[in-house]
Amino acid sequence: MYLLKKLNLQLAYNDTTISVVMPNKEIQKHLEMSEKRDVVLSTHISYLTDNTPFEYTETYYHADQYSFRY
Repeated sequence: MYLLKKLNLQLAYNDTTISVVMPNKEIQKHLEMSEKRDVVLSTHISYLTDNTPFEYTETYYHADQYSFRY
């Protein structure tokens, strides 16, 4: 509501991509991985009604600890 009422911004749609990637050392550290193995990367971009990107998020998951349902 804040975006719409105070800033007059309206979210229109989002785009999500899920891929399997090899993590860099920083991602390995944050995920507390002792060995290098594939992780799942979820990239999410939200857009305003004029197609301006508003929010960008990257989330990394242990590939063997999650399941996804859409």
